[in-house]
Amino acid sequence: MDLSKKQTDGHWAKKAHDELLNSGVINTDHSHELDEPISRAEVISIANRIRKGEK
Repeated sequence: MDLSKKQTDGHWAKKAHDELLNSGVINTDHSHELDEPISRAEVISIANRIRKGEK
C-alpha cells in the first residue's frame, strides 16, 4: 500500500526513516511504504552497514 505525502507527514515512523536515510544507514527513500514490512535481506543489509560503520 503506497502512502501519499499527506499520509506520511504525520506517520509515526517518518522521523526515524528520515534520520536513517540522512545518515546513510538506508540508501533509498521508502517513505511511500512506511507501513510495509521490511525483508530479511534489508534487515541484514542495514545491520551490516551499522556494524561496519558504512554510510
